[in-house]
Amino acid sequence: MKRDWLIIKDIMSAIEENKVKSHWESLPEDKHNIYLLHYELLQESELIANYQMISDTDDLGNINQHPVYWAQNPGICAIHLTMKGYDLLEVLRDQNLWSRIINKAKSLGVKLTFEFIKQAIPVIYKQLL
Repeated sequence: MKRDWLIIKDIMSAIEENKVKSHWESLPEDKHNIYLLHYELLQESELIANYQMISDTDDLGNINQHPVYWAQNPGICAIHLTMKGYDLLEVLRDQNLWSRIINKAKSLGVKLTFEFIKQAIPVIYKQLL
């Protein structure tokens, strides 16, 4: 699997809009595994919180996996973006800033990692001021 920043942006936008269920159901079935792995990456990076995956079985005995769309326990919020998640989503949406980050990575000959993005944002902001 390759990390895909467009998938990350897609997932985070669905979470922000509180449309995880409809977003998930609109995905082609062959994309489910790659999206689940990206949900895991987002949780591990502390960009989203309260992500859980659920497995259930349909009438034919097929196992289906999907993100939990709602809070499982009273008083606990459903899946949501963290402050870092909102910040990254804003960067991903800003085409000017995002293209500058991509170009910076290319000019330095480095991979576009989350750590690089976090370090590049203040540098790019300084250039813009």
